[in-house]
Amino acid sequence: MQDTIFPNLIILLNSLRLLSAVFIRYAGYLTIAKWGEGIFGLEAVSQYHFGKTARQLSPMQFALLASCLPSPLRYNPARPEQHIRDRAS
Repeated sequence: MQDTIFPNLIILLNSLRLLSAVFIRYAGYLTIAKWGEGIFGLEAVSQYHFGKTARQLSPMQFALLASCLPSPLRYNPARPEQHIRDRAS
C-alpha cells in the first residue's frame, strides 16, 4: 500500500497545479473579456447573463462562462449550446 501512495500523491499534486494554472488563466481573462456592448468583466457578465453577482454564481455557471472563452461574443452561457455544456462539465 505504501508503494502506491507516493505516486498517487504526485499525480494528485500535479493535477491540482494544472487546475490552478487553468483557473488563474481563465479567471484573469474573465475579468477583461468583452462579452457584449459595454459588458466587460466577470461582475458585469454575471449580472447580464445570470442576473446575479459573481459571488453568487454556482460552480456550473462559472464553468459555463469559462467555457465560452476565448470567444465570449459568440456563445451565450445562459443558453449554452451542447458543446459548451460539455466543456463546462
